[in-house]
Amino acid sequence: MTGYFTADDCHIDEFEALISEPVDPAHLKFASLVEHNVPVYGAERVAQALAAPASRRELMAEWARVFGELSGVVVQKGALPDLDTDPPIGGLASGSQAELLARALDEGMSEDDFNAALDENRNRRLP
Repeated sequence: MTGYFTADDCHIDEFEALISEPVDPAHLKFASLVEHNVPVYGAERVAQALAAPASRRELMAEWARVFGELSGVVVQKGALPDLDTDPPIGGLASGSQAELLARALDEGMSEDDFNAALDENRNRRLP
């Protein structure tokens, strides 16, 4: 292995064997629950643990154990916004900065207009 996983590194039969092994939630300090032998971590609790060096090391050690010895997978619930319940203003996901840059070049946008467009793009999230 080169430090990154490739298709050759992944074996579904090995994964199925790992995921079928019971995981005892009592041995997982930071997991909120275990579903189908997969530890589920709440985003707030993870953020709190990552904020302090000692708890960060404990969390990383716990995840290393899960990845290396247990199910091999974790779920971080709430780590990303749910766009169905928290959509961007206007209902559509904003374009990427690369798309915005391409539009600025096509339209000959000034630097001030481009910066304003970047700000608008960033603020499209609902409060």
